[in-house]
Amino acid sequence: MRQHVASAPLAISIFTDLSVLAFLLPDTCGNFNKNSQVKNCKIGLLTQEYKKFLISNEETIDSSFTQFNAIVTSLKSLDSDYSSKNHVRKFLHALPLKWRAKVTANEEAKDLATLLLDELIGNLKVYEMVLDNDDVSSKTTKEKVKSLALKA
Repeated sequence: MRQHVASAPLAISIFTDLSVLAFLLPDTCGNFNKNSQVKNCKIGLLTQEYKKFLISNEETIDSSFTQFNAIVTSLKSLDSDYSSKNHVRKFLHALPLKWRAKVTANEEAKDLATLLLDELIGNLKVYEMVLDNDDVSSKTTKEKVKSLALKA
């Protein structure tokens, strides 16, 4: 009889702990399911954003890469199985039409499967400076032609 009385506080303590766990468990599972749903929703939205990613004529390579990298980094953080093998190709195809010659040159000259995204970005930044320089030269030439036409 003494054994039963002596273990009563232990039994009450275990029962209380189990009651608390039983009370908390449904909330924990519910939150887990909600967190999983939120995570899957975020992955879906980021995947759509990735697929629709396009670069406008006015955007720089730096700003475009920052935006693209934010999408990719977020996807990687939410989905450990996320593959990064096609980022170079995706970024190239997101470029505006004025970049098509450079895109084609990269596709023909380099193995896109092994080309690192950082290497591509560096290459595109150099080309962007060339394009900007050409635009400045073109505007200067047009202004000279206009001023000569006005003088005549």
